[in-house]
Amino acid sequence: MTVRKRDKVFISYSHRDKLWLENLQMHLKPYVRNAAISFWDDSQLRVGAKWREPIQEALKSAKVAVLLVSPAFLSSDFIAEQELPRLLEAARKEGLTIVWVPVSHSSYEETEIADYQAAHDPLRPLNSLSPADQDKALVNICKKIKELAPTPESRHAVCATSLAPTSWSQTPVTPRSRSNRSATPGVEDTLRAKIRAELT
Repeated sequence: MTVRKRDKVFISYSHRDKLWLENLQMHLKPYVRNAAISFWDDSQLRVGAKWREPIQEALKSAKVAVLLVSPAFLSSDFIAEQELPRLLEAARKEGLTIVWVPVSHSSYEETEIADYQAAHDPLRPLNSLSPADQDKALVNICKKIKELAPTPESRHAVCATSLAPTSWSQTPVTPRSRSNRSATPGVEDTLRAKIRAELT
């Protein structure tokens, strides 16, 4: 049975902060092109496609979760009830790493996010910086994400609980030697003995 491998970067954000998502995607692009990072966010969903199941699958395969934290992020019921609890539980039990980015000033201290180290100084959120300083901060954030993300080799590694059914016997089977064959006569030996008896 194949075990699901956590090997991706999951980006959680509010749709009100889509411009910040696009900015982060732009800065991550060189890493994606070099296959250093594989990330997922809901902008990859096709128009008309079911969205809940792909999001749940992406949450299950996340090794690093990047949270673009803002008042809009914290006010989202879907994030608060569906995404964040799963990510925080995986961080506690399955080794997922939380990387949260302060997009703007917010009441993050009233949430469990405050228990995790931010990827950037919360006192100087991204929207308080000049464009040049925003780029500088995002470059540093992307470097941190790369350090935490699975390597290409580990992403391609096979993870399975067993390579063979456990019901198979692991004891090697060896053929009987010629000297042992007479000890247990087969059908052919029995027929030969019967023919000899009739001829005599």
